[in-house]
Amino acid sequence: MDLFTTLDNSINSGIDILFITHLELPQDTGDPEVYKPIRLHIGKNVATIQFLKNLRYGDKAYSLDNYNYNTYENYFFPQVLTPIYISDYVTKRGLSFFEIPCLAIEKKRIQKVLEIGVGLIALSTTWLPGFYGAQIVRKAVGFIRKFAPRIPIIVGGVLVQKSVKVRSLLLQKKIEESVVSELADHYLLIDDKLDNKIDAFVVSGSGEDTLVQIALRIKNGLEYKNIPNIAVPTGDGFYFTEKGPKNYNLINEVVDWRKHIDRIQYHEVPVRSGVGCPFHCAFCDFSGLYKIKVRSMESILRELKNLTIALPESRNVYFTDDNLAITKGRIKEFTKALIKAKLKIKWRSFCRIDAIDNEVAELMKESGCQGCSFGIESADIQILKNMNKKIDIDKALQRFAILDSVGINTLSTFIVGFPGETSESIGRTADFISSIPSGPNTHATHQYYIFRFEVSALSPISQPEQRIKYNLKGIGERWSHITMDSEEAKAAIKKIFLKVNGPAHLYLESIPDNWTIKKTNKFIELRDLIQKEYLIKNNPIDISCLLNMLSNHNQ
Repeated sequence: MDLFTTLDNSINSGIDILFITHLELPQDTGDPEVYKPIRLHIGKNVATIQFLKNLRYGDKAYSLDNYNYNTYENYFFPQVLTPIYISDYVTKRGLSFFEIPCLAIEKKRIQKVLEIGVGLIALSTTWLPGFYGAQIVRKAVGFIRKFAPRIPIIVGGVLVQKSVKVRSLLLQKKIEESVVSELADHYLLIDDKLDNKIDAFVVSGSGEDTLVQIALRIKNGLEYKNIPNIAVPTGDGFYFTEKGPKNYNLINEVVDWRKHIDRIQYHEVPVRSGVGCPFHCAFCDFSGLYKIKVRSMESILRELKNLTIALPESRNVYFTDDNLAITKGRIKEFTKALIKAKLKIKWRSFCRIDAIDNEVAELMKESGCQGCSFGIESADIQILKNMNKKIDIDKALQRFAILDSVGINTLSTFIVGFPGETSESIGRTADFISSIPSGPNTHATHQYYIFRFEVSALSPISQPEQRIKYNLKGIGERWSHITMDSEEAKAAIKKIFLKVNGPAHLYLESIPDNWTIKKTNKFIELRDLIQKEYLIKNNPIDISCLLNMLSNHNQ
C-alpha cells in the first residue's frame, strides 16, 4: 500500500497481516541531546527542506504553535525495503497485507484498520534507535492493546536478533555484571514480565517464512505457538521453540516492483544485493549478526530490469547492503555488469573508502552512481587502531577528491567519544572534515554525520577484557572510560560542528531533483552557518535567506 493511501475495497474482507514499519518518527530515533544543538530549529521543528517548503511566508513562518506538522509530508520518509520485501513475500504465498508506515503518525487510522478485521499485527524492530528500543516496543504494544486486546502481536526484526544474542551472552555470564540490570531497557527477551503483552517473537534471522507460517495457522484457526523459530513469554520466562529450516533463498526472492508502483514512483527504490559485512569494527554490534550472503549479478539484474519495466522513467535506486564493496573485485564486477546491461539507473549505497581508486570511481559514475556513504569514524590514527577500523586516513582524503572529480556525492560518518578519544583527536577529526571538498567549485555534494559513541552489549569493545583495558563503564548512551565520558562526547560534537569549515552536517531530508550541485551546497552550508551564528553569538534566527532560495528557481 502507498504511504498516503486510504483503505480500499480490496481489503474490506479482512487483513491477514497488519504490518507496522516505524514505531516513531525517523528523526525521533536519533540522540536528541546530540543533534538539537547542531541542527537549525524553527520552534520545535527541525529546519529540513521539506519543513521549510511547507512554511507559510511572513510572520506565521516564525510562529508555529497553531499548526500541526505531524504529517507525512513534513518529514523525510525514505522508502525502506522491510515492508516492501515482506509484503511481496507474503502476498506471493496467498496472504493479504496492509502496512502502517509510522505508528506515531497513524494512531487514529490504525483503529479504523482494526475494525475491518486483522489476523495478526506484526511490529518491525529494524528501524529503532540503537538503545532504549525495547522500551519503545513495549510502549507501542501497550497502545495497540487498548484497541486490539485479543489480536496476536508478533514482533521481529533487527532488535529481536540482537536481543537473542544478548540473552545468550547473559546466560553464559559473558556480560559485565555492572550493566546487567540495564539490559531490559534496551533489549527484548530479557524479562518476560516486561514483554508479556507480546504474543510471540520471530527469532530466526530470516523471519519472513516464520511470519507466513504464523499467519497461515491463525487464518486456519490453528495453534501457532508451537511452530519453529519463535519465542513466547510464559509468565515464568520465555519458551523457545525448536530451530527449523529456513525456507528462504536470497537469490530467488526478486521483488515484483509492479505491485509497488504507487509507493516508489516518486521515491528512491531500495534494492538488496547482499547482507552482512566481513569487517569487525570494535564499535559495531551488527558484525556476526547475519552471515554474509550476496546475490548473483544475474539475480540483481533480473530485479533491476523488473524495476525499469515497472517504472520506465523513474530509476533512482538505493542499494541497502551493509557494504556494497565487500571487496574491490566485487564493486568492479557489480559496476561493469550495470554498465553492460545499459539499465541507466541512478544509484547510491554504503561502501568502504579503501575500495575507491580512479578506476573504481570512473566505473561507479559510468554505471549511474550518484552517491556513496562511508564510515570514516575518526581522523586520528590511534583511535582508528582502537576501533579496528583499518583505513588509511590520508588516502581517504585523496579518495574524496577522486569521487568529487567524477561528480559522486558523499556522506561520511564519524563517531565521537570512542575509548582513547581526546581533545587532540577530536581536533584532527574536525580538520579532516573541513578538508573534504565543499563550496561552489565542487563537482558534488559532500556531507558528514556525527554519532556519539554508544556501548552495545554485542560490540567487541563491550567484551569484559576490553572494558577492563579501557576502564569502560556503562551501556547505551551513558558511559565513561579512561579518556572521556558521554557528556564530554556530547560537548565535543558541538565543538566539531563549530570548528568545521566547509561541508554541511546531514539532515534527514530529500534534496529536490531540480537543484544544482551549486544551489544544494549553498543552501545546506548556509543553513549550518546560521546555526553556528546562533550558537556563537546567540543571534536571533533569520531564515529569510533560506526561504528565498526555496522560491528562487533560477539559483
